[in-house]
Amino acid sequence: MTLGTSESSQGLAWSLKNGTKASHQEAERVHFIHEFVKGNISRESYCKLLVNLRHVYQVMEELWDRHWEHPLLEPLYFPEELARTASLEADCKFFGIDLSSQLPSKATLAYTKQLRSVADSSPELLLAHAYVRYLGDLSGGQVLKKAAIRGLHLPTDGNGTQFYEFSRIPGKDFKKFKEMYRSRMDTLPVDAAQLEALVDEANLGFKLNMEIFSELDEMAALPPLPQSSSSDSCAACPFAHLANLPGFEMPFDHPTVKKKSCVVKNILTKDSGLKAPCPLSHFGRHAPRIASVVLPLALAAGRQFLDW
Repeated sequence: MTLGTSESSQGLAWSLKNGTKASHQEAERVHFIHEFVKGNISRESYCKLLVNLRHVYQVMEELWDRHWEHPLLEPLYFPEELARTASLEADCKFFGIDLSSQLPSKATLAYTKQLRSVADSSPELLLAHAYVRYLGDLSGGQVLKKAAIRGLHLPTDGNGTQFYEFSRIPGKDFKKFKEMYRSRMDTLPVDAAQLEALVDEANLGFKLNMEIFSELDEMAALPPLPQSSSSDSCAACPFAHLANLPGFEMPFDHPTVKKKSCVVKNILTKDSGLKAPCPLSHFGRHAPRIASVVLPLALAAGRQFLDW
C-alpha cells in the first residue's frame, strides 16, 4: 500500500490503525470469533487455540529478546509487562495439555515462519506483529477472557485464562498503558519506506491470525458468516452490537456508530465526530434476537473493547 505525506506525518501508531482498518474488520468477521464472543466455544477449540498461540508467542518473544537493541524496537520492549509465553503455558497446564506432544497447525507454522523471516531481514517489522497481537490482547482480548470464563465455566481467579492477565502492568490500567505504547510508536523515527512496510506487515499479521481462526472454524465445522448485501454496508464486528446495551461503555477512541434508529454513543468523549454503520443492521430483522443472546456477555464486558 502507499501512504501519503499527510498520513505518515501522523506517526506510526496512527498510520497502523488507519492502514489496517479493513483487515481489522475482516478479522472480526471470522465465525470462530463471533461464536467465541457469545460464549459458544468448545473446550477442544479453546485448547487448540492456546497451543497455537503459545507457538506464535514463543517465537515472537524469542525474536524480540534477540533484537530488542534495534533502535526502533528498544522503546517498545516490555518483556515483563507484555510477554505471554509463560501465561499460555500456565493455561495449557490448567487444561492438561502436554505441549511436548502438540504440534503447531499449518497456519501457525506459516505465522512463525513469517516472524522468523522478517526478524532475519528487517527486525523492525516485528513492531507490526507486536501491534496486532499485544494491543489486541489488551483490548478485545479482555472481552474474550470473559467469554471463555462464561462459555467454559472457568473459575474467575484467572486459572485457564492467564493469557489475558497482565499483572505487571501498573494498576492493570490497560488504557493508560496502551496510550503510552502508542505514543512511543508515534515518536519513532521511521522513514516513509519503513512506515509503508510496517503497515503492510501489520495487514499480513491480521491475515495470519485469521488463518489460524479459520482452521478452528473448520475443526468445529462452523459455516462462514453471511455476507452483507449491497444495500447494507454494515461491518459485522462481533463486539460492536454489545455497545448499545446498558452498562457498556465504548472506549475513548472508538467511533460513534449510527444508522437509522440505532445509535451507539462514545460516552468517553464529548464528540468524536466519527460515524459508522450500525453493526446490528447486518442481521436485519433478526437483530433483536441476536442481541438478546449476547446480553449476558455484554453486561459483563465492561469497558474493554477492540480499540487498538
